Amino acid sequence: MINELNKKLFFIKSQSDYSYDRIIRSEEFNDLCVFINQWFWWKQGRHECIIQVESKEKFRISGNTFKFELNQTDIQNLQRNLEQIKDSFINEIRNGEDSFEPIPVQWNWINTRFY
Repeated sequence: MINELNKKLFFIKSQSDYSYDRIIRSEEFNDLCVFINQWFWWKQGRHECIIQVESKEKFRISGNTFKFELNQTDIQNLQRNLEQIKDSFINEIRNGEDSFEPIPVQWNWINTRFY
């Protein structure tokens, strides 16, 4: 979907009547926003995160599996980020436009314990 939006972005930018609003009103932009809202992946309960790190240099890592738990309040706070995603995309698309003032975006973070 992001690739489709990028294709649309390049196509619209090549047109003589180019405007940022055409991108933001495009079907591709709307589809991406709808997809992100429908596929919110965090759920209440226990989660496991496995981190894989690669480097050209040798190193040691102490543990790569982390477990954590999210409650309903955590989920509600994370879901508030969905409202910010569209504004964040708009900021990226309109970056560089004359006299554009970025939309303030404040992400909600969850500070949970790993066990």
